[in-house]
Amino acid sequence: RAHTELDTAAALVRELGEGDPEAERLLAEAAETAQEARRLEKGARSAKRQAESEAARAHAAAEAMERAKVAVQMERLKVERANREAMELSAACALKMHSTSRVAEAELKEMERAVAAAAVKAKEAEGV
Repeated sequence: RAHTELDTAAALVRELGEGDPEAERLLAEAAETAQEARRLEKGARSAKRQAESEAARAHAAAEAMERAKVAVQMERLKVERANREAMELSAACALKMHSTSRVAEAELKEMERAVAAAAVKAKEAEGV
């Protein structure tokens, strides 16, 4: 827009002739407007680059968060698996202990019978 105004003002100056105060004023305004437009355009390009850079950083951060979420979920699954294996092992140990305890009880009763039988034989031997 500023370039168009500058072109229009320059054409007016040529039309009205050099030295015409109105034409000179219009040309000066158009030059100021063109300079302001270039400054604003430069600022807009800079803002656009900055916005694109921020968007890229935000995208990278979102991807990193997703990777972190996946890693946390995987760790959670590992912990759940380890807990399940620990409970299974604990149950197996309890079963083994119960089984071992029953075997030990049976062996103890067998020994008590053997001791009782030996005591009976010893008394019988004393009586002979």
